[in-house]
Amino acid sequence: MKMVREKIFVGTKYGKHFCLFEPDREKGGFIVTALDLEGVITWGKNLARAKKMAQEAIELCIECRAGNEILKESIIEKTKELAIL
Repeated sequence: MKMVREKIFVGTKYGKHFCLFEPDREKGGFIVTALDLEGVITWGKNLARAKKMAQEAIELCIECRAGNEILKESIIEKTKELAIL
């Protein structure tokens, strides 16, 4: 990969996600931003490591968001149960 901004798909266990790879001119390596998941930004010292870090960050983000939805649904159900009592 050339040292220019480039958009690349990163495969995860939840499908492919479009990421922007930008060269980090200060530390070297690449800064990676997942374009379809707000707030998912990571860094890797080379392209292979940057892709691996992006994969892990995307999967963690999806799992946390899914966990939050499950927790939210559980709280709503508990609140309904308490309202009935």
